[in-house]
Amino acid sequence: MSLAARIGDSCTHGGVIVVGCPTVLIGNMPAARVGDMHVCPMVTPGTPPIPHVGGPILPPGSPTVLIGNMPAARVGDMATCVGPPDSIVMGCPTVMIGTAGSGSGSGGGAGSSGAASANAGAKNALSDNVEASTKEEHWIEFEFKDKAGNTITGIPYKLTDTDSKDSESVIKSDGRIARDSLSEGEAKVILRNIFSPAWSKETAKVGDKVKLSVKSMGLDDGEKVEFVIFVKDANYQDQILERSETTIKGDKAEIEWELKLDEKFTNIIEHKENIGRYSQPYFYFEAYCSDLHCKSPLLYYEDWIELEFKDEDGNPLANKKYKIVLPSGEIKEGKLDGSGKTKIEKIPPGNIDISLIP
Repeated sequence: MSLAARIGDSCTHGGVIVVGCPTVLIGNMPAARVGDMHVCPMVTPGTPPIPHVGGPILPPGSPTVLIGNMPAARVGDMATCVGPPDSIVMGCPTVMIGTAGSGSGSGGGAGSSGAASANAGAKNALSDNVEASTKEEHWIEFEFKDKAGNTITGIPYKLTDTDSKDSESVIKSDGRIARDSLSEGEAKVILRNIFSPAWSKETAKVGDKVKLSVKSMGLDDGEKVEFVIFVKDANYQDQILERSETTIKGDKAEIEWELKLDEKFTNIIEHKENIGRYSQPYFYFEAYCSDLHCKSPLLYYEDWIELEFKDEDGNPLANKKYKIVLPSGEIKEGKLDGSGKTKIEKIPPGNIDISLIP
């Protein structure tokens, strides 16, 4: 078994994986698969041209573990390179993938489960320990389970006791809320949370409008929710792109958003170019309501470009071969039509380098 590879993981030539499956996250990064691209910044000594052009991750990968219908990539798997062979040397330390289905399943499950348990444990440690340990006089106890019978933990709640006194905390690891030394009467627990953050699409095109939404419980209509949209890139620090505020209505809050290649987004792209690394941007949002918070999955945007080439006299450069380098470092080659034109689709947003091949 080997560590699972993701966007941003390193290869022996010093480059990184720049493409992955946006709907499958390992360690909160898109999982890498056979066929996904990497970049290679290797300089001399090496086989010209230098720096080399990184290519796709090579088969077989893990043939029994499919991600987006492609074999999962792991540490040790080889990648195409113009120069000497390249291989993946870094992966997610908490997720291992083997050649048997059971190994992969347990690795992925353990990683996500462990993260959830760690988050819940941190919340519990920071909350006041208000749970009763004895059952003196009148006492109450609530136990919370989901539809599958699993214990619910880590959810904020407000309890109103028999004396109409309120207390707030987080459900502990045993899924129970307990109080004792109470007066006779009734008590009430309201769970408070925002959850299930989602985009209306998994992949969008530049110019598409997408909806961002979260569900809520225990919160009143009209309570404010702030959506903060981030640009995430394996080679760079996450950056805030936009903020938007709305309110809860019917146990839900949502906004509509459109990625615009405006000055702010252009500045982020130019900052990356000044650093001199390749870029494969994804987007996610975080939602905030009072002391509550949740984080969305990643959204991938696709763009397109139309090219037209003419000579100095304005005549079309018909049937010429061209090469473009995408923001991710991926290289595409093709041939112009009889009018000197071509259209290239499904490329990441950002600046590209274009050249004609003699």
